[in-house]
Amino acid sequence: MSWQGGGLVCGRADERGIQEDSHRTRAWLDRTAVVSLDCQMSGNPHLTSRQEDSRSARQERLAKALRENLHRRKEQARAQKQLRSSQSKKPEGGSSEPPA
Repeated sequence: MSWQGGGLVCGRADERGIQEDSHRTRAWLDRTAVVSLDCQMSGNPHLTSRQEDSRSARQERLAKALRENLHRRKEQARAQKQLRSSQSKKPEGGSSEPPA
């Protein structure tokens, strides 16, 4: 066995054999990393029911907070739009009385 190009290589000592084994080893490591990452992202199967319940409750709280934030921001946007439109309708003289 020898160390070549960041991977453990088994096989012949000639350069072509080392490169082929190195590519196979890298490909295997890449596939293993992808599978491992996929397992991590798909959720943790080792959660207890209590942990799952707390995670579910947290998800619900976050979703509710996001909805409330969205409603608040929409309301702010409407108020700003209304304020801008009312400012643009004011007469140039600065008084709110109609001209005589």
